[in-house]
Formats: sequence, structure tokens, C-alpha cells
Amino acid sequence: LVRLIEFDTTRAPDPAVPYAPRYASDLVFGESIRLLGYDLPGGDTYSAGDSVPISLYWETTAPLDRDYVVGVYVRARDGSPLAQSDAIPAWGFAPTSQWRAAIPVWDNRALRLPDDIASGEIQIWIKVYGFDESFNAVDLPATGGNVLEGVIGVLDLRLRVTGGE
Repeated sequence: LVRLIEFDTTRAPDPAVPYAPRYASDLVFGESIRLLGYDLPGGDTYSAGDSVPISLYWETTAPLDRDYVVGVYVRARDGSPLAQSDAIPAWGFAPTSQWRAAIPVWDNRALRLPDDIASGEIQIWIKVYGFDESFNAVDLPATGGNVLEGVIGVLDLRLRVTGGE
């Protein structure tokens, strides 16, 4: 078994230091998983081929009995896909079944933009899902903030790509 993960060297928030994220969020997934906020350690302007680092700040209001996957998706303004990262928080080092109520958890990610991306604005979408006994993905409902299709949270930020085709 081999796991390949591409990492970005942008300095992310230290998970051991109490610190509030720059951007607040009121998104809730399921009954108890809250996205409290997020940071963009690399800023809000990128070029084609760059990594977009994002740090998500989560908490649960009740113990969770299963591990959920967090999907982070970079989308063009029209919703077309550009990049995605689906993983258990902190790349498996912070599974949701080990989260304690009211104890925040940082989940640092980086998504590489395509080399041929056009200049313009991009969005970041978030989804949380688990699997049923037949290993079918089951999305948790999303509420609060900007929500698409009842399961996707759209982060309230504007990211720009410059110098693309």
C-alpha cells in the first residue's frame, strides 16, 4: 500500500497554539460538525500551477461515532471543477471519531491549480461525507452560510488567479 500526498511548504497555523481563524464561518454539517472558520496562509491571489493552501478550523458539539471525509474543492465561478482534496481531517491524523466536543481541530490542506487555468475568480467548496455499509458515499446535510444542493458549503471569499490563459 502506497500513499502519495503532495504537501505545500506555506506556513500553516500551529494546531497547538490557541488562535482564531481570519475568516469566520457558520457552516454546520450534519447535526454537530461546525466549520468555525478558515485561513488562507498563501493570501488570496494565485497564478496557474500554484498551490492554494487552506486551513480549516473545525469543532464538533457532540462526540462522533464514525470517521467522516472532508472534501475541499476549488471551483471556477461557474462551478466547473479545478482541483479537489478528499481526506479524513489532517490527512488521517485527526479522524472525526477522535474529536472531543468543543475542542477545535485544524485541518491544513493545499490544492494545486491547473497549469492552464484562466485568469479570474475561483471559489472553495466544502463537503463532509461518510460511507454506508455498502461503501456508498453519504453526504452530511449542510446548513448556515452559502449552501448548494443542501450538502456543499461555499466559503465566503474571493480568490483571484492572475496571469492564466
